[in-house]
This record gives sequence, structure tokens and C-alpha cells, in this order.
Amino acid sequence: VYAVKTDAFHIAKKDVRKAKKLLDFHNDIGGWRVENNKVYELETDYKWKLNELVPIPIYKTTRYAVEDEYDTEAICKLIAKHNCFIIKADLPGSGKSFIGKYFEQLGKNVLFVVGTNHLAQNCECESITVNKFFSIGVDEDEQLPPFDHSKFDVIVFDEIFFNPVRMLHRINQFVKHHKHDKLLLGTGDTNQLPTIEPMSNTKSFEECANECVSIIFENEIFLKECKRLKNPEDKVKLKNIKNDIFVNDIPFKEIIERYFKYVDKVEICNNNIAYTNRTCKNISSAIRMLLKKEAEYEIDDVLICKEYFKMNGFTFNVNFRFKIICVDNRNIRLQNIKTMETQTVSIDVLRDKFIYSYCYTAHSCQGCSIDDNVIIYDWTNEHATKEWFYVACTRARDLNKVRFYRY
Repeated sequence: VYAVKTDAFHIAKKDVRKAKKLLDFHNDIGGWRVENNKVYELETDYKWKLNELVPIPIYKTTRYAVEDEYDTEAICKLIAKHNCFIIKADLPGSGKSFIGKYFEQLGKNVLFVVGTNHLAQNCECESITVNKFFSIGVDEDEQLPPFDHSKFDVIVFDEIFFNPVRMLHRINQFVKHHKHDKLLLGTGDTNQLPTIEPMSNTKSFEECANECVSIIFENEIFLKECKRLKNPEDKVKLKNIKNDIFVNDIPFKEIIERYFKYVDKVEICNNNIAYTNRTCKNISSAIRMLLKKEAEYEIDDVLICKEYFKMNGFTFNVNFRFKIICVDNRNIRLQNIKTMETQTVSIDVLRDKFIYSYCYTAHSCQGCSIDDNVIIYDWTNEHATKEWFYVACTRARDLNKVRFYRY
């Protein structure tokens, strides 16, 4: 009774003793009685209080109209004038990231903070994963050194909707502390792949993610034109594909038959997309056989690390790509394709933790553009969502080069 009336969960010892005075145990009927003369004393100390309705602020971004989406310099000047922008787009390949990169041509030092290792390696600007930026190690016991961002004038949180709520909170704190000394941008598309962690159990991902980003960034630019596709017919086709996926809810099989073509067997292709890592490994091995490679590993082969591990003080991160530069019996010399760092590993480690770089997941290639042919596998997987399908089939610069494996 005492705890409920005072709504107290943590009661000091002296208050517990005072509360016990309410109960006078004896041998009569009932076993105990309430001394009413003590009730008034307690009620004067702990008065009833109604729950207060705390006003919850609603954050809304200011959307700035863009007269010419191809005038990147004018857009950059608009961002520099107001700062703290989230750049969204109606279609993939609309040039969200290109705007951030363009600041380098204006004499700025630009850093891209990205969600995946694959995107970090593909980024033309200096880039870092969001975990390293905030010094978050893969293991709980791993303590990463603080990242020094002082030399950068522009920081772009690329594919920001790929981050879970806990990471969005860190980004929000960073933006609050540095919006007066740096240009801060975010880019993203809620129709593409979301974070693998739950965003909310009461709202849709799109609604919750947009609300979070509205708290972080005060201003917004919305791009409508797809610049990745050069063919006008492809641009119209892309809009129809998006509408059929998200509005008309047409099954994947019908969309493929309407807009794309099939392949009936594994073909030699450098850009295969799958849902599972197991499929990536199997497809890559099959292509290796089609290439009729005599040796298991050869110089200039490109491999993808599929497991985080450390060796001889060197850290191998998931989805980082390495090129073989030397083969010496059972030892292989690897070179990071972006940093050019090298490390020697045994052939047993390669077999256990690496796959050939002919196939990768849609999650790892979101935000990337592909010039060559693309073959998509696993589209029949029960876990393949509309967002996964949409990302997979929109990576190519030419939609006619996208094909699906016929199951």
C-alpha cells in the first residue's frame, strides 16, 4: 500500500521503517490492523500527484526547392548557406552522394561515413565506416582509438537509413556539437534496404526513420531525377518498376517477365547479386570453374573477406576486397584494393574466410553503381523483401544489362 500510494520504486530505509508503523501485528482476528493516526502523517510527506503530460516536440525539416538538379555547384552553395541537410530522392541513382563528393571541387576536405565496408571501399572520396567513426569495435572488449575528424570540412553520413536507432542517436549528438564548425549532410532513401536491427514496434520503418532524420537535420533537399540511367526509356521503366513493386504490389516473377530477362544457367559475370552469403560462395566457385582457372588461387584474383578476424596485428573486415599479388607455395600475399595495405595469410585461411569476388549481397552493394552486366540470384528466397528486390535490380547504369536466374 505504501509503495503504490507514493508511486515509489526506490524507498529509503527510514521511509520503509515509517511505513511499517502502519502495520501493527497481533494475535487477534486478521492478524494485523492499520493505525489510522499514522496514515495522515505519511500522506503529508507523500502527497498524491497526477501524471504530468509532457509535451513531445514535433521536428519538421525545411525543404528547399532545387531549380536545376544538374547544377550541383548551386546545390552545394545552398547547403553551405544553411547547413545540416538531409538529401533524399524519389529514385536510386539521383546523385545524392555525388553532391557530397562535389564539395571537393570547391576546395573542401570531404569525409564519407558509410554503413558497410563494401561501400567504404567503393567510395571515391576518403571514407570510413560509421563504427570506426564513432570508435565502436566489433567485439565488446575491443577498444578502438578515437577518430580524428578535425581536418575535414564536410562530413557526409551516406545511406543514413541503413543505421539503427542507437547509431542515429550518435549521429544526432555529433551534428549538434559540430554544426557550427562543419558542413554536415545525410543521404538516404527509405525505399531501399533498411537497417537489419528493428527501428520501431509501433510504426513503419519509413515513418520512424524519417522522424529520426528530421530530428538530426533541419533542412532537406528532395531529388526527383535519376542520373544513373542515361537512356530516357530506362528512366521511365525505372519509375514503372518502383510503382509496380511498392504501389501495385505485383509479384517479383511478373515484374521480371515484364521488364527483365532470365538466364537459365550460371554465366561468367563479374557482378552477381544474391541474398545469402552461401549463394555468393557457390556462384563465385561456379564462375571460377567456368573460367577454367588451373590453380586454386592466382595472382590478380580478387577475394572478399566473409569473416571478421585479426592476424599478426592486421584486422580483416567483412566484405573488404583484396587482390592477390603474390603466391608462394601455401602462403598468399593480399593487398587491400583501396588502401593498398598488404598482408600474408596461409592458403588454409583463404579457404576458410574468403570467397572469390564474383558475387555479393544486395546489402553490401547498396549505394553502388555497376557499369557491366548484372545477374540476380535468390529472388525466390522467402526473406527477400520488396526493398531487397528494388536495390538488386537498380544497381546497373543500363537496365537492359540486368538479368535474373530462372529457378
